[in-house]
Amino acid sequence: MTRKKRYTDEFKLHVVKDYYSSPLGVRAIACKYGLPSKNYTNRWETALKKKGLLPPTATKPIKTAGRT
Repeated sequence: MTRKKRYTDEFKLHVVKDYYSSPLGVRAIACKYGLPSKNYTNRWETALKKKGLLPPTATKPIKTAGRT
């Protein structure tokens, strides 16, 4: 039986902040940090806001349309 890996709030905060500041999407961030699913980033973002570790208005900047 496999055990679920536990992640610290510091690690979660680091991942979410990297997601905010990089041009990468949630799938690429999940790959970069070896997360099993892209959903981790979204869930962590919500949880960190509830805990007060991220401001409630924090969000990833909206990308411009089109390819670079």
